[in-house]
Amino acid sequence: MSFRILDIDPNSSPKKILDKYVAFFDKLQKEHSPKDPLTPKEIQLKRMKVERAGEIRIRKAVLFEKRNIIVARLYMLYFTEESHEFEKNKHIVYLDINILKEFKDSDVAQELLLSALEIIKQNDLITTLEVCSVYQRDWEFWEKLGLELTIEEGVNRLYLDETNWDLMKEWVEEGQKRAQKEEIEIIAFKECPDELIEEYTALYTEILKLVPFGDSAWAPSDISSKTLREIEEKHRERGYDWWILVTKEKDGNLSAITEIYFSPDTAHRVSQELTGVKLGNRDRGLGKWLKAEMLFYIKENLPKTIFVQTGNADFNAPMLSINERMGFKRHLSEKCYKIKIEELEKNLKQL
Repeated sequence: MSFRILDIDPNSSPKKILDKYVAFFDKLQKEHSPKDPLTPKEIQLKRMKVERAGEIRIRKAVLFEKRNIIVARLYMLYFTEESHEFEKNKHIVYLDINILKEFKDSDVAQELLLSALEIIKQNDLITTLEVCSVYQRDWEFWEKLGLELTIEEGVNRLYLDETNWDLMKEWVEEGQKRAQKEEIEIIAFKECPDELIEEYTALYTEILKLVPFGDSAWAPSDISSKTLREIEEKHRERGYDWWILVTKEKDGNLSAITEIYFSPDTAHRVSQELTGVKLGNRDRGLGKWLKAEMLFYIKENLPKTIFVQTGNADFNAPMLSINERMGFKRHLSEKCYKIKIEELEKNLKQL
């Protein structure tokens, strides 16, 4: 078969190639979520064009010339000194290699990996490769190469028309009673107020470090006020709103957080991201109160929402318990793997 590896740049690649590139992603989505609306092509390309300082992103695709379609893609990400991630994670390169099902038995994935290694070996700081995927054929490819499973997560969904709203109302009422008794308040914002930013970024960093990441080589980095403003700006450029609820205690300290992302361009879905409670404030119902309040916000303000999607490690019992009671159900499984670059090169030679 005649395959050709192409460099992909969302800002400069020919339109015909970018159209094929987006069509490739549409095929992947139809495979794992056939009922979901497709993200419009122009929106996918707009999001690809948004870059962050200190992040090197490399994209390649494989063109099957006989049928003039893209059948596989490579995506790489690593950090430079401009990134807040650099200090703790400069040794990691994140890699995605996806291939259409009908071409999984070809050598395309292996050829893409070899092209990635040529780039990786130019950076002496990178020692470890990490990958994640929801496709079984990808799991089999990485396992054949000796990668170590670091974590398995559920990609979980809550469909609003299946939600137990009476239970959510109970959680809200319980939270409000506790709030009145203990003088707790909820603060809601889309962009963090200047007067709150130092305490909020400290809370966010602390909660992020409590999240279980399995055996990943990645370590959470501190989120500064500067980093937060950069993240907010990049969300806006991609067309996302970022909605956050935090609890503030009687003594003025922030104690818990939940956040969502959503976009009018993909109005059928809302992404539930970080939710957590500081260690000294747990077992008070703050997490489920915030999540229930957020769910009512979605219901009342985002009427086109069909489902809320989130990811949870299979061993994160507290969050799984809350989500299961809310009605979240597993939609997909995602597995993540890692391997040292030297070991990967050795294993590739033995194939």
